[in-house]
Amino acid sequence: MTTSSTTETADQMAAADQTAGGEASASATAEKKGTAATNPARLVERAVLMQVGAGLVVRDDIVSSLRKMSRKYGTSEGLEKQLGRYEKRGIRTRNRLERQVKRQRSQFERDIRARRKRLEDQAVTLGKHFEGPAESVGKRLEGPAHAVNTKVGGLTGKIEELLSSTHNRMS
Repeated sequence: MTTSSTTETADQMAAADQTAGGEASASATAEKKGTAATNPARLVERAVLMQVGAGLVVRDDIVSSLRKMSRKYGTSEGLEKQLGRYEKRGIRTRNRLERQVKRQRSQFERDIRARRKRLEDQAVTLGKHFEGPAESVGKRLEGPAHAVNTKVGGLTGKIEELLSSTHNRMS
C-alpha cells in the first residue's frame, strides 16, 4: 500500500467509527492524529497540499478580480465613466482640504488677534500702574539732581582754573 491509500483507509475507518458512535470514534480520532504527527510522509503530503490549495485560492481571487476589471473597464465608455468618478472624488477631497485649511487659518488669525489685544491691554495696565510711581520718583530726584549738577558745575570751573594755571606755569 502507498501512503495515500493508507491515509484513505485510515480516514474511511475513522468515518465508519464516527457513524457507529461511542468510544471507538474517539480512539480512532486519537489514532489518526497520532499517525499524522508521527508519519513524516503524511506531514510532507499535507504541506504540499496546503501550498497547492493556497495557490488555487489566490488564482481564483486573481481571476475574479480580472473579470470585475474587464466588466468595469472593458469598454471605453466604462473606462471614461470610472475615470470621471475618480476625478469627482479627487475634486471633493481637494475642496474639503481647502475648506479645512481656511478654517484653521481663520482660527489661527483669531487666536493671534486675541493674544495681541490681551498683551496690549496688559501693557496699558502696567503703564498706568508704573506711571504714578515713576513721576513721583522723578519729582523726588529733581532736587538732588539739581544739587549734583550745581556741584559738578562748580568742580568743572575749578578744574578749568587749575588746568589753565598749570598750563601757564609750563609755558
